[in-house]
Amino acid sequence: MRKWIATNGYPQDVIVAIEDLLKSLNPDILTERLDDWKELIETAKSLKLMSNDALIAIAAKRHNVDRMITFDSDFKRVPWIDTIP
Repeated sequence: MRKWIATNGYPQDVIVAIEDLLKSLNPDILTERLDDWKELIETAKSLKLMSNDALIAIAAKRHNVDRMITFDSDFKRVPWIDTIP
C-alpha cells in the first residue's frame, strides 16, 4: 500500500471519507498534536505519505528538524528534511 500511495497518492474518495470521519469524531488526540487536523490530511495528500509519516514530517517541521536518519525512503519526498542515508 505504501508503494501505491507513494506513486499514485490517495484516491479522492479516501480523502473525503477520512475528512468526513474526522469531522464527525473531532478527535482530541489530533487537535492536541496539530493546530488543525486538516494539516495532517494536506501533508499526507500532497507528499503522498502514510498518516503516521505525515505526523512525523509535521513534527519535524515544527521543531526545525531538517535532517533525519531513516531507511524509510518516503521521507525523501519531504522537502524540509534531508534523509541519511
